[in-house]
Amino acid sequence: MNFHTFLSTEQRQTLSANQLHSLEILACTNQELDSFLTKEYLENPMLESSVNKENKLLADVESIYEKNKSYRDYYLEEDSSVEKRRSDIPAKPDLQFKNLLLYQLHQNDYSNRQWACMEYLIDCLDSDGYFTMELSELSHASAVSGLHFKTEELQTALSCLKTLEPAGIFSQSLSECLIAQLKKKEIKDDTLFLLIEEHLEELMKGHLSTISRKLKLPTVQIKSYLYEISLLNPRPVMSAEDDEINYILPDIIVTKSNQLWDISINDSWMGKYSLNNYYIEMMQKTEDACLHQYFKEKLERARFILNSIEQRKATLIQIVSFLLDYQNAYLEGGGSLKPLKQEQLADALGISVSTVSRAVRGKYLQYKKTILIKSLFSAPVSSCKKENQISSSAVKEKLFQLIQQEEQVLSDQKLAELLADSGIQISRRAVAKYRTELGIPDSRERRQLKFLTS
Repeated sequence: MNFHTFLSTEQRQTLSANQLHSLEILACTNQELDSFLTKEYLENPMLESSVNKENKLLADVESIYEKNKSYRDYYLEEDSSVEKRRSDIPAKPDLQFKNLLLYQLHQNDYSNRQWACMEYLIDCLDSDGYFTMELSELSHASAVSGLHFKTEELQTALSCLKTLEPAGIFSQSLSECLIAQLKKKEIKDDTLFLLIEEHLEELMKGHLSTISRKLKLPTVQIKSYLYEISLLNPRPVMSAEDDEINYILPDIIVTKSNQLWDISINDSWMGKYSLNNYYIEMMQKTEDACLHQYFKEKLERARFILNSIEQRKATLIQIVSFLLDYQNAYLEGGGSLKPLKQEQLADALGISVSTVSRAVRGKYLQYKKTILIKSLFSAPVSSCKKENQISSSAVKEKLFQLIQQEEQVLSDQKLAELLADSGIQISRRAVAKYRTELGIPDSRERRQLKFLTS
């Protein structure tokens, strides 16, 4: 056995922690960036925002605190005529929502009586997904209706139903609901749980310093908890509504004037961030070495974040500017999408492909319509003329036209031949791939549909 020792040299690119964080900021959509900056602001005294984030978060917590009353607490505030109805069973929830809950259970795992018991409890949910009834009262009410459920049976069924989605369903108070959601996120912070259980009212009133003293925690930590609470849903039923409308918020807004593009990052709603001069001055004057070091580290972090935001903005504008010029005809509605790979754009701008990929990830551009920036890239497809290339989007458009105009149903092979006649050389398998992406059935299925509709 021979052993040899030798030296070799190789070149490797390693990224520092700051470079990695900068790339993460670049990859953020505007909404993700807002969440990131809000959390940083609450934890870093060196960051200053033109928007009062604490008041906004307190308003969010105040809106969810409205639900933090027990069933009986509600009725204690009502007049006697309402109090008399405290044993009434709420109106049944929407059937679709009831089925959504029941579908999460395996009926074969339960007896007919247990299943009927759970259906009975689901019918007792209030409009927000809370269980506000007393089990003893429900047991009595079930006897009147002939079901005769014991309190112990109802308790067993309730414990099972509390494990269902959405997290927090069947909670009997807001604090129970919020803690259930945190546990679902695998957050196991007893101090945060204690804050929710015992200090939510003080938190709503903005008494952060009072809570800080009681829990012996820095105010910065209380602000961080405040942010975590503001992300939770106080009304579980809202999480399960199928008809919820999601709106796309464009990351970049583009206008055109005198044949010149005007590109702006759609981030004005976040507010502007800057360095906090008050704490910078405090850092310069303090004689406490530990406090000075703390402020110094926070200042470096704040400067890094602000620089990364400006770099993100410059990179996005640079990339979008290139795309607007390159795909001008397509964006104006007068032409097809030109073939363009991310590698081509990276080479043209002198940046890495990974930078381009992160910059366009999940971001939307608004011009005449709102589109995903990534959709402006398209892999080239060879044509008969070697000097010409067309985008896969243009091929799909031509393929769609051929199928729309067909009198006799055309096979994928025939479609490939017709595309070749128009200068587009692709295989039958490529035709099948593009046809599937367009959501168009194959020739056999199209022939059947034609027969049925004739």
